[in-house]
Order: sequence, then C-alpha cells, then structure tokens
Amino acid sequence: RQGVPPPGAADQNGFVATHGNDTTSVERIMRDGDRIVSEAVGRSPLVVRRRWEAELSPDGSVRRWTMDTHIANAPPGEADLHHEMELSDGAIRLVRQIGSGTTDRTFLDPYARTVPWNAYLYGTYELLFQAARGLPDTTRIGQYFFEGWSEGNLGFARVRQLDDGGIAINSTGLAGTGV
Repeated sequence: RQGVPPPGAADQNGFVATHGNDTTSVERIMRDGDRIVSEAVGRSPLVVRRRWEAELSPDGSVRRWTMDTHIANAPPGEADLHHEMELSDGAIRLVRQIGSGTTDRTFLDPYARTVPWNAYLYGTYELLFQAARGLPDTTRIGQYFFEGWSEGNLGFARVRQLDDGGIAINSTGLAGTGV
C-alpha cells in the first residue's frame, strides 16, 4: 500500500506478512479522523495478539497511544502487557505494565517527533512515515520500542525517500537499512 491518508480521512486497510508460504502475521487497521485502531495476530515465534490505539494531533503526529498485548503461551503473570505513550509540550510519558508491575516515567522528548514502533506491526511503520513527512532525511525520528530487545526505551530512525518511490529506513531497531 502506498502512502498514508491525510489526517481526517476515514480509512480501513491491513497487512498480511508472509515468510515464504508461511503467514507470520495479520493486521487490520481502522482510521477515522484523528483516531487509529489496529488489531493484529502474529507469531514470531510465539502467538501474540495485539490491539493498539493512537490519537493524532491536528498535524498528524501521535499525541497519545496505548497497546494491549496477549501472549498465549507466556508463563503466568507474563501473558498480558499494557503500554502507553503520551506526548505533550515537549515531554513524553511512557507506561509499561506487566502482571502487577508497572513503570511510569516522564521526561523531555529528545526528538522532533516520536512514534511507537515494532518491526512486526506494520501499522507502526505508517506512523513513522507520517512523522517523517516533510522533514529532512537527516532528521532523527524517535521510536518507542514497546516490545523486543529494547523494550521500554527510545531509539531513533532516519527515513529517506528513494528516487524509485520506495522508502529507506535506518533505525536503532533494525540491523542495517530496510527498504
């Protein structure tokens, strides 16, 4: 799918990710005005169900984001995760809850724009592309890693438009550059 609809446009789309003949994830994304809701099921290697919601600012940037994850085969107390990200007046608030443990921290956002991001949720790529729109290729876009190797931390990406219409991403969440 090419491009991201402008803020205010109603849209429904999705992604099916495959590896050879094997389906690894299915994601449905519904966008209505300043609200995006995504539901996804994937496996890499465990079966994971995720539901996230984003509220957008008038400029299309993420203002507030939440996600609930259920990992079917996780040990007791680790099957359900909840994440929140809120951006306001140059500050970022990150909340992570697993079982009965919660971390809640607020600090200055070091980036021009910050988005939630996970390599297995393709709707978060669209948030990244939207955040990079109109910025120089050298701009670092903050990425909140809500699952995986750097969970609960901020990294960054650089997004570059290619001459052939593709998009190149270089990120602290990827090994090398993805196109």
